[in-house]
Amino acid sequence: MAVVMKVGAWGAPDGSPQDINAESRPQRLESITIYSVESPGVCGIKGFSFKYVDQQGSSVKSAIWGSNSGNPNTIEMREGEQLKLVGGTFDNEGIGSLTLETNTTKHKTYGYPVQGGEFSLPLPQGKGELVAFFGRSDVTLKALGVYVKGSPAKVGKWGAKSGAPRDIRPDADPCKLESFTIHSSERIHGFSFTYLTKSDQAISVPLWGKKAGEEHTIFMNQSEYVSSITGAYDTYGITFLNFDTNQGASHTFGRNPSAGTKTFSVPLPDNGALDDAAAVAFFGSSGDSLVAIGAYVGVAPE
Repeated sequence: MAVVMKVGAWGAPDGSPQDINAESRPQRLESITIYSVESPGVCGIKGFSFKYVDQQGSSVKSAIWGSNSGNPNTIEMREGEQLKLVGGTFDNEGIGSLTLETNTTKHKTYGYPVQGGEFSLPLPQGKGELVAFFGRSDVTLKALGVYVKGSPAKVGKWGAKSGAPRDIRPDADPCKLESFTIHSSERIHGFSFTYLTKSDQAISVPLWGKKAGEEHTIFMNQSEYVSSITGAYDTYGITFLNFDTNQGASHTFGRNPSAGTKTFSVPLPDNGALDDAAAVAFFGSSGDSLVAIGAYVGVAPE
């Protein structure tokens, strides 16, 4: 049975936890229903529910997280259709707006965008599939995260649109991040890393960008892994990166997010009954600096 991992959640910090029965191991998303209000000054996403197919082939419907007080919109996923982007905005009241895009359809934005925070989770096709959700709610939807099937699964990328694409070898799936090296000053000039494959081969990825500013190399011990990534970028590329590990370490590089930059975050929470997730390798784009970055998410080492 394919590995299923959690990514997220994004939104307000409060609300009651909402989740599926993790041991059902979702395999495919069938539909999403959003209850929304397209008006300023209110929390736009009032309620959220969905249906998925579990490992037994049964259709499972979630409860409504929040309320059904808004306008209902249901997205039915056709055979072979997958979500390739989930994004939105949020503030302390909860999720203000949601944007969904599949490999066949770009849907309208539900709710009303709010000032506060925003999130975007691109999911490149062919390496991972969004199959269910988790989050928090009270009378509205407070926060939303996703279940992704497949190990490793690609999430991202985030950054500017220029630069040459960078990736790992397609014949060498990663299973553990061994180390990463960053060259930085006011932005991330260069990035490289070493990872282990599923056959225990160590592969060192050449530098993306250039050597400039300060150089820092971070080594992961045998049971350590990256459990959260946050970053910022401007029109030229990545200006800030932070990596947190399951052992409490936090590694920060570049310039703290400021006006004129956009931010992103990749929380990888404890999955409970399922496999914990970790960043096991990276992909992105680069030119004279690191332009964009995404992560391969796989099963965390024990």
